[in-house]
Amino acid sequence: MTNYILAQTSTYWWPVTVRCPDPTTPGKFVKRTFEAEFEFRHQDQLIEEEERVRNAVGQRAQIAAERANLVGRICGWRGVKDVLGDDVAFTKERLAAEMGNSLFRIGVYEAIRESMSGEEALLGN
Repeated sequence: MTNYILAQTSTYWWPVTVRCPDPTTPGKFVKRTFEAEFEFRHQDQLIEEEERVRNAVGQRAQIAAERANLVGRICGWRGVKDVLGDDVAFTKERLAAEMGNSLFRIGVYEAIRESMSGEEALLGN
């Protein structure tokens, strides 16, 4: 057992699974995984972020606010590759661009939810 440490901010690594359509089997998905370094949010911060989304005028503004919230939560990644299999260095710009991919965004949302639920990640499923 380790002691609980009070901190203003903290980060933690968590696995992210992105379910992508299988390019070889119609109607099936393949799981692509990487690890994201999430920044912990206090409840008040989460409420402020949700209010920014709710108060944004128009669908595009709401989507932009949601993406900004997600980009603000991630400070790094491991295991993201390009089509040649080479590591892709993390930048906020690359992350923001990938947030346009709904499959990626759903995977990130699910990982954040899992990490905040108090349950350990289900690896290998």
